[in-house]
Amino acid sequence: MKLGIQNLYECLCAALRRPLSQCGAALVSTLKDQKSEDIAAALRLMTDDEASLLFNWLEDDRAIEVLGYLTPETTEYILRHAPCGRLANLDLSTILPILEEAARPVED
Repeated sequence: MKLGIQNLYECLCAALRRPLSQCGAALVSTLKDQKSEDIAAALRLMTDDEASLLFNWLEDDRAIEVLGYLTPETTEYILRHAPCGRLANLDLSTILPILEEAARPVED
């Protein structure tokens, strides 16, 4: 069932607060019919730590899609805090321009 962004955010946060033994099933159920752009919109409502935690539960292909909808700052935070093993299988080439933009110094 497709949820509105606010409801998706609330369901995802509730799932993340469950005991680890129940968290995965709750997240899979909540994320099942959601578009990557809607997941990204819900992530933007989360704290950086919540967003990073949720990112680690996404399938590889969906994780890359979601990163493409986030701000460079949020993407950088998530990637900096992701476990090395989480990043090993991701094709980050699609979001390299976003990361390069985030790393570029701001000109006066």
